[in-house]
Amino acid sequence: MKTVEQKMSIEDAVSSAFGDLQALGEELREAYDNTPESLQASAAAQARDEAANILEGLNEPSIPDALKDAFKVTQITRLVRVLTPKQQARLSRSARRDDACEWLSAVIDFLADVEGDNADEAAEFVIELEQLRDDADSVEFPGRNG
Repeated sequence: MKTVEQKMSIEDAVSSAFGDLQALGEELREAYDNTPESLQASAAAQARDEAANILEGLNEPSIPDALKDAFKVTQITRLVRVLTPKQQARLSRSARRDDACEWLSAVIDFLADVEGDNADEAAEFVIELEQLRDDADSVEFPGRNG
């Protein structure tokens, strides 16, 4: 499998990751809502509902202004798999969640090394991002697309 280096700003990486997690939550909510009422008490349907609740409950963190100003041009870099559109469409929900969490981890790793005037602000934001990532990572996806 081919990989390429992809770069995003801190703001774009966080926004993209959060958008992907929200999309997964919406997808799971739709799957649960489209489950026949007679099956909504099943383990799989309940797991979809629980996963949707967790993902829908995530709040996109606001990047502190001090970090926005200090790191306007900084690009977070990570290796990503190059997938054809067909392969991209077949990615499991857990793989899509993992990709979003990897972007959050890349931002966390970058901010963990911040020193100087912005160190305290970065450390506080890292805690917020770690909680978001850990909550998303805890989601279990039922069914064949999990």
